Amino acid sequence: MNPFIALSAAAMAALAVPGAAMAAPGTPSNTVKIPLVNDCGNGSINGECLSLDAIGTFAGVVKFRHKANGDLRLMFNIKSAPAGLSYQLEVFCGTSPARTDGVIGKLADAVKTDGNGTAVAGPFELPASDITAACGNAGIGHVQLVSIMGGSILSAAPVRLSA
Repeated sequence: MNPFIALSAAAMAALAVPGAAMAAPGTPSNTVKIPLVNDCGNGSINGECLSLDAIGTFAGVVKFRHKANGDLRLMFNIKSAPAGLSYQLEVFCGTSPARTDGVIGKLADAVKTDGNGTAVAGPFELPASDITAACGNAGIGHVQLVSIMGGSILSAAPVRLSA
């Protein structure tokens, strides 16, 4: 059993995400790279975490790739986040943290930054069936890395989670 799965039901209206390559179900897609930003905490624009809007200073990238069976693979390459923090990986349905329609999964201590605020983490995989069960067929969602102790949140813009 994948420890990354925590289901809740939700449905989303279809939303086109610029730059996100779409593939027919059962066909692997190209890798889509989405910027990861310092949404809250050190390096963020709003600093005090007043809104989670995936707007902030560049922290790195998250790579999304759909496998042939529709499962989603996530990889993180963090270049400038707060140093020495452990982050919980959270994947949500919805177009923004403010419009979350369901939690697909959470994985504690998934990503740890080194003394320079860098990290490479993954791959993390989400089964297609779990994405559909939580988000419906539209499958639009977003990821966040949340450091409970450090007050830092790294966010990515929405992307199509289902193939």
